[in-house]
Amino acid sequence: MILQAALEEGRLNGSTLAIITEDLRKCYDSLHIGITLTTAAMLGANFSILNLVGRFYAQSRRVFRLRGHISSSWHVVRHGLVQGCPFSVVLLGFMMSVWAWAMRRIGVATSVFLDDRAWWQVTGPMGWRPMLRARAITRAFDDIYGLTINVDKCRLSFAGNVDQNLAAEVGYIVDLDFVDLLGVRLSLRCAEQNQYRRYDRDQLIQCLRSIGVATRRIEWRRMLVRTMGFAKFVWAAGLVRLPDHDLQLIGGLVLRALLRSWPRAAAHVMLWAMAGWSLHPEVAHDIAVLRAYVRLLRERDISPHWYEDTPLTYSCGSPDTLLPQLRPSL
Repeated sequence: MILQAALEEGRLNGSTLAIITEDLRKCYDSLHIGITLTTAAMLGANFSILNLVGRFYAQSRRVFRLRGHISSSWHVVRHGLVQGCPFSVVLLGFMMSVWAWAMRRIGVATSVFLDDRAWWQVTGPMGWRPMLRARAITRAFDDIYGLTINVDKCRLSFAGNVDQNLAAEVGYIVDLDFVDLLGVRLSLRCAEQNQYRRYDRDQLIQCLRSIGVATRRIEWRRMLVRTMGFAKFVWAAGLVRLPDHDLQLIGGLVLRALLRSWPRAAAHVMLWAMAGWSLHPEVAHDIAVLRAYVRLLRERDISPHWYEDTPLTYSCGSPDTLLPQLRPSL
């Protein structure tokens, strides 16, 4: 939402916004374990847990495979966090928070989600010097932790006029239409709408069909619909909305998953009353939008008991700027 607000502010002021998005190559496998644990300790992580994790990696041994050949002996582990371990995600979060702190110190806004990161800057009196300095600090950060980037997947996006000098200095592919961030394609043009980047309708349809035969207990089917089905399209509901025909298709599949033998001629309002209105795709989308707005109000230190009486204009900036889907949902 912060980047969405920056995009709208740039459109209103006529300023140019430059956004760099980077993809880290094999992030978990590349991290230096000792430096990562030391970083977590300096940031206040529990010593007992860090000691336990440190002993686990100290006792671990691995063999390596390269081009069909396997190493002849076991090796001590110095790089590579175990993927699938919840604490690996925590350690990665500690590490990336250091990078985000360094970026904020030089006046560059950031967004980080595990191994996806982005930073941006609005053109100002200092030109693009903060942007280039942020890139130099990022390269030094990567060298310390043993990280490398996948240049083919890195992008430099401009909302406004393209700066050819900055594009030549950065050397990434330039995108003038969208910026991909955390699974959402934010539009850089007023006439375009935001999109889900990783939304796969066929995969979602298959998921909902599988839920219908996975268990007989309707409580479990409801839970699976919420966690496995709706999670694919409501997590960014304030920024993106699926097409209406997709929501109608999903609604029919949800009814089939929950009420296997419902009569085709039955009134849908009765069926949804039986299934639960919170599982209606459009209702679920609108609830997610309102929850995103409540989070905005909470960040503005509005007391919870004032939520119902608080005007939309009280939020930081225009609500339409931060949550483009708020007005249609209301």
